[in-house]
Amino acid sequence: EWGLATHCIPESAHDLLLGEMAKQTPQTFPALLNRYSVQAPRRLPAKVPAGLSHALTAPDEVTLWNEAAKLLAQDELPSEWRECLQTLLSGSPISACVVARQLALGGRLSRGQAFEWEYHASLACLRLGDFYEGVRTRLVEKGGTPAWKFRHPREVPPSLTQELTRIPS
Repeated sequence: EWGLATHCIPESAHDLLLGEMAKQTPQTFPALLNRYSVQAPRRLPAKVPAGLSHALTAPDEVTLWNEAAKLLAQDELPSEWRECLQTLLSGSPISACVVARQLALGGRLSRGQAFEWEYHASLACLRLGDFYEGVRTRLVEKGGTPAWKFRHPREVPPSLTQELTRIPS
């Protein structure tokens, strides 16, 4: 949807493609990719609902969090958007603060700057421990409630959010 990928290979074809690639030379890979490629499905509706647009342009992370919770409670969004908001609200409040800042500032960056910013923010978030807590409860234990460092974005110090989302120069 954003022009970031050259091909979309369905999961059901991954093993077949990899098996053929193992037998071929790299020069034949473009033809193999073309053979297995399909048109990428749209995951999200093209039009953002007004309430969601309002939430995503919230002036701060607490408003974003509260607006997302309100939208989920209203149960009027398409399932794809509901899934996005549920992911936001069930994740680390630190991550919600990072997302809010990225939404506020990201539109000013080139694609390359945005990827670099995302990379540095990701590394900074790894150092805090909430990522590992999420992996532990969701992927290892497959359940339970994560013990996030903060329970709500209002508890996250603004200086921490600024540090995590500092745009590299």
